[in-house]
Amino acid sequence: MLKGRGFYTLKPAMRHQRYLKLLEKDVVLIDGALGTELEKAIATPLLPWSLDGLVLHPDQTQRIHERYLHAGVDVITTNAFRTNHRTLKQVDWEAVVLPDAAPAALKSLWQRHAWEELEETLTRVAVKIAQCARAQSGRQTTCIAGNLAPLEDCFSPQAAPSKADAYLEHLNKARTLATAGVDLLLIETMNTIHEADAALDAALETGLPVWVSFVCRGGPELFSGEPLVDAVRMVLNKNHPSIAVVMVNCCFPEEIKLALPVLADALGGTTLRFGAYANLEAPNTSGVWRRRTALNARTYLKQVRDWIALGASVVGGCCGSTPDDLALLCAGLREQAPLDPAS
Repeated sequence: MLKGRGFYTLKPAMRHQRYLKLLEKDVVLIDGALGTELEKAIATPLLPWSLDGLVLHPDQTQRIHERYLHAGVDVITTNAFRTNHRTLKQVDWEAVVLPDAAPAALKSLWQRHAWEELEETLTRVAVKIAQCARAQSGRQTTCIAGNLAPLEDCFSPQAAPSKADAYLEHLNKARTLATAGVDLLLIETMNTIHEADAALDAALETGLPVWVSFVCRGGPELFSGEPLVDAVRMVLNKNHPSIAVVMVNCCFPEEIKLALPVLADALGGTTLRFGAYANLEAPNTSGVWRRRTALNARTYLKQVRDWIALGASVVGGCCGSTPDDLALLCAGLREQAPLDPAS
């Protein structure tokens, strides 16, 4: 089903075997949130978009990865959501005090003041932390997904760069993730078709398996207002064997339930799998995003079971989800696999 040219002829045997094992599962479980977990672990974040977890507190990032691994997930995602230069250039790096425990690659960069190399260095650090967590947990068959996120704000499609610019920027990061040793590339939270298109073209050049996920608003349309079905058609028009999974993520669970039938219908008759991982937070009266009280772990498990009944076979959690949520999800789904749609 997924015999992409580059992946099957150029990649190391262990990476190949891990991914083949992943494909044997009826339901693939990806991890939950990293950024919102880091916010809990780091009392006073100094850097934007979870970068504290790479630069100042890599131990915290590794610990969160390990908790998801012990929960039983099949895929963990790198803390590379915002290791792109558009985010990094907002920081006065000379004012950042690097801790003694920082990774050696970062120490070398700091000594040389080589800030232009920061994107590649931090992306590699993100992969290394995930690899160390996998080794420490003893779960060597778990896959690591290197993520490509929107280059600007996830909920601001009007800020997305042109397709040409997006392609070049995503290509640099995709190549770094691939050479650093991830098992697959996850293009996630895409809010416009044209940037998803550019990121897909970039990711496919690596030869790795590629998964792509869109963020929807209100139902089966992207934050840009473009229909989700048009986004799926763009993916299908690639007609590329490395594309394996199409998903929606960072949407509320009720929005996902509206989007999944669109994925099921559009992907019917293909070999592509589909799935979802939800945002469990919402803005409170002060406009601060917090976990929705009605969405406890058991409630979320029930919703995910409903998604699987609709045909989803790749599931996990997004903002606000925790290792405890994923532990219950793993236990609850595997106790019933194959799942009875009537449950």
